Amino acid sequence: MAQLAANRAPGSTNPLYQRIVDDIRSRITSGEIAPGDQLCTIAQMCRMYDVSRITADRAVRDGSWLRTVSPPVRTKTLGIVGLGRIGRAVYTRAVALGMEVIAREPYPDHEFVARHGVRLVSFEDLLAQSDYVSLHVPLSEENAGLINTAAIARMKTGAIVINTARGGLIVEADLHEALASGKLAAAALDVFAEEPTPVDNPLLKLDNVLASPHMAGVDDLSLSDMRSEEHTSELQ
Repeated sequence: MAQLAANRAPGSTNPLYQRIVDDIRSRITSGEIAPGDQLCTIAQMCRMYDVSRITADRAVRDGSWLRTVSPPVRTKTLGIVGLGRIGRAVYTRAVALGMEVIAREPYPDHEFVARHGVRLVSFEDLLAQSDYVSLHVPLSEENAGLINTAAIARMKTGAIVINTARGGLIVEADLHEALASGKLAAAALDVFAEEPTPVDNPLLKLDNVLASPHMAGVDDLSLSDMRSEEHTSELQ
């Protein structure tokens, strides 16, 4: 965990980040989180915090020094699409931060759902109710293009999309249109349909997109954990 603290993201002295890290430390110690979960979850939660402050960052960089009040993360509704290992880890942290959390999962872990009182909803209801929509499902024939024009039309105006799963879950042209028109407030994307994504990808030209190169769960510690898991698997 010392390595985790040393690898904090820029601006990580904020109380939100520290609260996430402290919670993760306790869950790792108790064995509730498997190796590798903690880093992807930190990246996920920090993206929710950072994406709401994109405008403020740009205001400093362009010299306008425009000071606006950002909406809080607490009290907002997070819709988690896919309640697998990482989706569950995100769920517990979001609740701890004061968010309302709903989830869409056709094959839920019933013990987890009962223990945490998870409110499972349909995909359509999740889109309609969520301020943040976070994707945590594999790319399959069923899930390809999950976030498209029809799905976006169901979402709240001003909602935010976060994708740390697979790029093909989103129709990028449809997302671009929604972001450019103001239907969606912002998007945080760690994955793209084509990777590396071309530098002329229209999404990268938008000020309300926060992008990273498929590295949400990657640093020295997570790589070490993954190597350890692979070694253990080989021995079994």
